[in-house]
Amino acid sequence: MLAQRLLVDAATQSNRAEMLKVLMTAIRSNSARVALIKTLSTQKHMPQAFAVFRACEEKTSTMFNALLDACINSGTTEDVAQVMREAQETGMADIVSYNTYMKAQLKSGKHEDVQKVMTSMRSAGLQPNQVTFNELLDAAIATDIDSAWSLVDEMQACNVKPNSVTCSILLKGIHGASNHSHLDKVMRILDKVEGAMDEVLLSSVVEACIRSGRADLLTSLLKKQRSSKLVSLTGSHTYGSIIRAYGFVKDIEGAWYTWKEMQKQNIVPTCITLGCMVESLVTNGDIEAGYRLIHDMLCSSKTKSLVNSVMYGSILKGFAHQKMFRRVWEVYEEMKANKVQFSMVTFNTLIDACARCGELTRISGLLEEMDVQGVKLSIVTYSAILKGYCQADRLDEAFKLVDDMRRTTEFKPDEIMFNTLLDGCARKGLYDRGMATLQQMEEAGVRPSNFTLSVLVKLGNRSKKLDKAFELVDEITKKYGFRANVHVFANLVQACVHHRDLPRALSVLERMLENRVRPDIRTYSLLIKAHVDARHPIEAAGLVRAAMGLRGPHPCLSKFPTDALRSQGVLPGDLLSETLLGLSGPCREQRLASALLNDLDRLPGMKLDPKLKLTVAARVMDP
Repeated sequence: MLAQRLLVDAATQSNRAEMLKVLMTAIRSNSARVALIKTLSTQKHMPQAFAVFRACEEKTSTMFNALLDACINSGTTEDVAQVMREAQETGMADIVSYNTYMKAQLKSGKHEDVQKVMTSMRSAGLQPNQVTFNELLDAAIATDIDSAWSLVDEMQACNVKPNSVTCSILLKGIHGASNHSHLDKVMRILDKVEGAMDEVLLSSVVEACIRSGRADLLTSLLKKQRSSKLVSLTGSHTYGSIIRAYGFVKDIEGAWYTWKEMQKQNIVPTCITLGCMVESLVTNGDIEAGYRLIHDMLCSSKTKSLVNSVMYGSILKGFAHQKMFRRVWEVYEEMKANKVQFSMVTFNTLIDACARCGELTRISGLLEEMDVQGVKLSIVTYSAILKGYCQADRLDEAFKLVDDMRRTTEFKPDEIMFNTLLDGCARKGLYDRGMATLQQMEEAGVRPSNFTLSVLVKLGNRSKKLDKAFELVDEITKKYGFRANVHVFANLVQACVHHRDLPRALSVLERMLENRVRPDIRTYSLLIKAHVDARHPIEAAGLVRAAMGLRGPHPCLSKFPTDALRSQGVLPGDLLSETLLGLSGPCREQRLASALLNDLDRLPGMKLDPKLKLTVAARVMDP
């Protein structure tokens, strides 16, 4: 091959086409000519690849396909179109040629041209098959899942039945942002696929359900798998997927059942399978069980090597979130004693725990351990330390940390770091320093988000600058072209309540609804409590009615549909009890409380405390 390559170079550089023809005639093997074209294209020598192709008097479909692939990988779109055109004109375009060309069209974003190519393909007497459509779907999924569904429609129009590979490809395109209907469509196709589901497809379905948050579909699938054994599990990877699925739907009993089934089959788990089991236990609140499982694995020579910093990290995070900081440091010391190789994520988890429990003095020791283990600080590490300083009101040290990071590393503050600094300023009511930080944020090209805006409202509130809080919301949303979300509006309501401006708080609720932002429990809770405390029974009752979808909401809300007014979630029972007792107290509107109580009691699924009902009734009878 090297000798051929040198001769090709010599012939092309000296423009001796005849010499190249003689060389190609000497290479009689079609596979050798194809291999030479592929080698030249791999080495980015497209002119030589074209020269070799032209020098071959008898061209085959495989040669055209090799050159077509070469043009797609190393040539231009014009080259691709030219080669395909020649293949069609000479009758050498086969089904592989058309498949390859259509994939190139999809990768170039020319989705509308695929239909034209498919029409040409049929005109040439070639019918697209499962391989054709699956390859096209695989290319389409990478760029636009919507275009993939048009290919599925075309597939059905051509009477080509989807198979398990088709479903696996479509499932890859399902993610959190996908419309739920996409997954439903795949499941309907899957029901019609001939043949039994295999482990790969089962894992694909499970992962797609998790990514899209479809606990409903996942629960149904897990029940079928457990009761009728849809798939006979033989691989530890599939067991890991099923365990992860049970953890996602909060079914720890199912996770343990699957783990024990795997052990009965004498299947040794991989570190991924073990990690799935530990994570499922921790995320569902049984951190100690996850910790015991790690110890069980360490006691066996077969599984000791599976334990790594990722699993320990799950335990550390679980204890930290439960504020069991003593346990965090015990696990940390155990990891060091067992000489576990820490990861950046492990150290970031530990530093975050320091921030949560206020033990910032431990951070220096962790940084030293990072240096010993050769783990470099990341921007996430800096963010975790910064969070600790700000939560401890050590704002000067927080700003110094960011300045040192800028000066000594290649890192630049991101949105998270700027928001943390702004929150630190808000905690202490340092309005001017917060505004200077916002200016630095914008000058650095970091766009404020709704989270930033929530913190800025908090800053205006704590700094006793209510008008400034509203101005910032208007200015930033207009400047950066986004709408304030429910959290921003809730903070504005809280600021108004804090400044005892209840009419303005109600106007914020109206503004939310006008902007089609559905109020959440926090927004209504703030407003209801404030009006009860201010002895405004009519307003308080009207707000409860609005939040619960009852007739007779607050007068200023009567222009909005009931569904728009209804809270995201049901108001907590404690708040309803507190409101009803407040309304029925001395010198209040007892009959108003009684009517509200009766209407609430009629709501489906509503369970009010019987003692509360008796108390309100007694006060109505004897005001």
